[in-house]
Amino acid sequence: MEFETHWQRHTVRTKAYGIKLIDHPEAGRLALSYELTRFPQDPEVSLLVYTAAPGSREEVALRLLGKE
Repeated sequence: MEFETHWQRHTVRTKAYGIKLIDHPEAGRLALSYELTRFPQDPEVSLLVYTAAPGSREEVALRLLGKE
């Protein structure tokens, strides 16, 4: 019941940033930072960006995958 009360009041929020683990068939497990941006002028539009830390194994893997 507590969740339902928060949901009806719209106090339930989406986590807008964090680390996402992705198991890629070629690159293996990638730990990528993500950030979700919502646009107040159009609530149905959002932008989700994944990034890798500079110099990390993930950055190297993403660069190699981008060249395919």
